[in-house]
Formats: sequence, C-alpha cells, structure tokens
Amino acid sequence: MKLEMIGGGPGCLRAAGVAFILGAYIAAGLAWAATDAAVKIDNFTFGPEKLTVKAGTTVTWTNEDDIPHMVASATKVFKSKALDTDDSYSFTFTTPGTYEYFCSLHPRMTGTIVVEPAEGHKNLILIQPGERPDRHGRSGTQPRHRPRRYGRKPSTAPSCLIS
Repeated sequence: MKLEMIGGGPGCLRAAGVAFILGAYIAAGLAWAATDAAVKIDNFTFGPEKLTVKAGTTVTWTNEDDIPHMVASATKVFKSKALDTDDSYSFTFTTPGTYEYFCSLHPRMTGTIVVEPAEGHKNLILIQPGERPDRHGRSGTQPRHRPRRYGRKPSTAPSCLIS
C-alpha cells in the first residue's frame, strides 16, 4: 500500500509525519499538566483544610454533608452555586499564589489552596520586545546601538514616498 497525499510527494508525507509527532508531543504535555486534586466537604469542614498544588491543577470540592454548602474565594476569583449532597464544583488554578476560600452559607468554614509554579518551566526565559539575551541566555539586556559615523544625524524624511 502506498500512502500519498494530495499534492503528493515525499515532502508532503514528511510534513504529515512532523505534524503527527508534534500533535502527540503537545497532547502528552497537556496530559502531563492536567492534574486533579480533591477537597471533601463533610461535618462543616473542608478536608484537607490546606491543599498545595501545582499551577494547572483542577481542584474539585465534593459535598458529602447532609446540608448544602458553597465554595467562594475570599478575593472573588471563584464561587460555586449551592452544592447539595454529592454535588461537586471544580476550578482550575493557573496562577501561582495563595487562595483562601470559605462557605458562603457557613462563613466559619474556611480553607486554603496554595498554588506553586508548574514543574518543567524552571528554565523558561521570558524576553520582552526590544530585549535580547546576554551570552548566558539571561534576558534584560538592551539592544546595542551602533554609534553614528561622522556625526551624521538620522534623517527625518520618510523612508518611503507614495505618490
């Protein structure tokens, strides 16, 4: 069996192979980043009361109590509807930080989610426009400008004339 794509040729087949490998790599990365954690609501408490997760983690609160409860962030980042017995609410934490939350119906019920940076991004260097990395790969250095020769000033005339 011979596999040919429209427009055929080995270059097209090579491109399809690269696209397949790239797609598999991205899917594996998303699966790696997609983690879950659980908080149980029972006997007027959140358990665990403090939970530490990596950025990208989805936390699911499940009400195992006999009465309704709500989950609300103290900073209004997230808020659930009233959760009856066995109902659940999920929120994905993408930004590192400390998130305090409480039950809107029973404000003495409190908990904390601590979100740490995701693994695998420790060596990521963010370079802003106009910056360039130094010889060690660190950002923050400004681009070098060549000195003007012979004291000429840059022209203020338009570089392109449209008639």
